[in-house]
Amino acid sequence: MLDGKNSFREEFDDGTTIVYGGGSYNMQGAVFSGRINIELIGAAANTVKFLETFGLLANSPQPSPPAAIMNTPITKTTRTTIRGDFVSPYDGKGKQ
Repeated sequence: MLDGKNSFREEFDDGTTIVYGGGSYNMQGAVFSGRINIELIGAAANTVKFLETFGLLANSPQPSPPAAIMNTPITKTTRTTIRGDFVSPYDGKGKQ
């Protein structure tokens, strides 16, 4: 679970599934390589559906009313290698 994660130099490799619900995170010096599954739940999944509805995400379908199945995670897979610091822009403590 990525929400609330605070780590240093952690490596995520092929086949890792990262579950994210919209909370803050701080990963310094992280490395992601190979096929990484991203599973969005809760607030994160709601945000993706909201942005897709208005065509605001790359490769979004044409805007239409969402036909969602309640509480079903959104899962995507990426195949890449990225390294660096990954920090959420909001910590949930108010305006930034």
